[in-house]
Amino acid sequence: MSGALGALVARGRSIQLPPNGTYNANTTGGGTATFRFRFNSVGDVDTTSESTSNGNATVDRKPAWAGYYQDQPASVGSPYEIRLTVTSGTSPNEVGSDTTGSWLALSSNRQWGLTRTGTGTTQGTYTIEIRAAASGTVMASGSFTFQCVVNA
Repeated sequence: MSGALGALVARGRSIQLPPNGTYNANTTGGGTATFRFRFNSVGDVDTTSESTSNGNATVDRKPAWAGYYQDQPASVGSPYEIRLTVTSGTSPNEVGSDTTGSWLALSSNRQWGLTRTGTGTTQGTYTIEIRAAASGTVMASGSFTFQCVVNA
């Protein structure tokens, strides 16, 4: 199972991840570029691309990891856990990033971010998985590359 194609219906919800692929933060004129995924305990996913050189931040709401359904409870994340594993490249290095390589309860918001300060490129490739906490059954899995580019 992978990405949106790896969706599985559980407890009336479709568990899925954003589309597999490369997600970027780019800036010109020095400064810092940051890209982050945030999995919210209420079931949605935000991606943020930031640049300190121009002060821009773009937040994009992706399809909800817990699917959309009427009267979604605030505790939708409680029965699930999430894990980000570094496949290659740089580990998430943004201050406030959650632990990598361990299962974390989705009853709390979880986020991982990659940052680049100074001219160059920083990149990391990660596997993100969501599982049912009680059974340990992986409900969705995907491969994601975060890339931060700072141009002179």
